[in-house]
Amino acid sequence: MRKRVFALLTAGLFLWSAAVAAAGDSSVVRTDSGQIRGTVSAGYRTFQGIPFAAPPVGDLRWRSPQPVQPWTGIRDATTPTGPCAQSNGAQHGSTTEDCLYLNVTTPTQRGDRKPVMV
Repeated sequence: MRKRVFALLTAGLFLWSAAVAAAGDSSVVRTDSGQIRGTVSAGYRTFQGIPFAAPPVGDLRWRSPQPVQPWTGIRDATTPTGPCAQSNGAQHGSTTEDCLYLNVTTPTQRGDRKPVMV
């Protein structure tokens, strides 16, 4: 199952990274689920907190990842989401199970075979 999810994510990310919004704003790209706005820096763009599956809470807990619900409008992807549930020793750690999000960094230059960091 992990290989299948990874293959789908990889294929989607390559298609997604090439699909710049028609408006010409390089901080906005279109994904299969809707448009997202990231940040543009010198030579690269970063998109944070992109949901790649439905949150594994409630009835979805302990099940295989389910598709994310598409959204309308432009989703803010300029800041990361919180970490997955974990304990960090003496301090209080995160308790959220809603953590199926990706951060993606791509070069601003267009062309074939550019690196993408996930």
